[in-house]
Parts: sequence; structure tokens; C-alpha cells
Amino acid sequence: MYHDSDFRLLEAILPDEPFVLDVGANKGQSILSIKFARPKAIIHSFEPNPEFNDQLQTLADLYQGVTIHNFGLGHSYSEMEFFIPVINGIRYPEEATMRLEALQEPWIVEKHKRRGQVTFEVIRAHIRVGDMFRFAPDLIKIDVEGVESEVVDGLKKTIEYYSPILLIENGDWHRLNPIILELGYVAMMPDESFSKLIPFSGARANTFYVKQ
Repeated sequence: MYHDSDFRLLEAILPDEPFVLDVGANKGQSILSIKFARPKAIIHSFEPNPEFNDQLQTLADLYQGVTIHNFGLGHSYSEMEFFIPVINGIRYPEEATMRLEALQEPWIVEKHKRRGQVTFEVIRAHIRVGDMFRFAPDLIKIDVEGVESEVVDGLKKTIEYYSPILLIENGDWHRLNPIILELGYVAMMPDESFSKLIPFSGARANTFYVKQ
């Protein structure tokens, strides 16, 4: 099944054998949802947190057409610090971010307060520029805890040339929006039946972007 209901829409909007970039693979939940929607999908997943390496490789061994890249994507070739929330001694690696201020959003601060005292563990990971791979994607899914704009910035040429559908978590909207407008994309969301895209409205966790 789907880890996020928005992935239901992929059944309606993707070709039978789509080429997908999964940026911010985390534990592999998006891989499972994409494969559920399109079993023949070719997926390249990017995840810089070494904690998930073995779990992601297990999925790649189980599902044909899945390639794991143990680094992140951004707007420059670099090594970056990642901040992992640690609350009452419990680590939350799935919420790691390169931009510490992304964890200062009011709703995130409130969530952490309910859990307890927050500290941060720092790890370093490699970042690459998406355009260097010359992929031809049908879909680019991005969920990178507040640095979505940097990923898109590093994929501009790919997006301009191939006009893929973008599925992006709304954690970096203010920085992302000018880039999206420059690329000629518009914000959309699923209709109630998850059978088609309609203009974006309201407050949602994710946004679909399509070329005008």
C-alpha cells in the first residue's frame, strides 16, 4: 500500500515504465509506494544518511530497477553537515536536515516540545549536483527536510529539458517558489478521487508541480 496517500495519484499520471528520481529516500518508503503504483518503474534513489544504507540496499536487491546512491543532491558538489534530532536520548534520523533552521518551523518546534528536550547529532555526508547525471526522469520526488530548493536548483537543466512532474514536500516553499516560477511550473494537487491533478489550494504536506 501507500505510505502517503498522494502517491495514489501516480497510478493515473505516470507511464507504465516511468523513470523516477527519489531524492531523500530515507528508509525506502517512497520506493515501495512507487513500485506499488508502477511495478516496472526505474528508480534512482538518493540518501546521504549512512544509517539507511543497508535497508535501502535490501530493497534494491528485492525490487528490479532500483538503484541506490549513498549521497544527497544539492546545488553544489560538496560535503555537508546533517543535523539529526535527538530527543530524550532517542534519535530521529528520518528527520535529519542540512538546514538547521528548517527545524525551527513553529509546527516542528511544537512537535519536539511534546516529545521532550531536543539536541542534535551531527554527521557529514557527500552532496552531488543532479544535472551531472543527465537523467531523463518522468517524475522527481523530493523530500529532504527543508532544502528542497537546493535540490531543484541542482536539477534545473534536467527539469528544463525533460519537463518531469515534480512531487515535493512543502518544507522549503519560500525559497523554492521563485525557482519553480522561473522553470515555468505551476502548483497542483490530487483531486478527491486521486485520479487527476487540480490547482493547488489550502494547506498540504506535498505539492505536485507540472509545466504550464
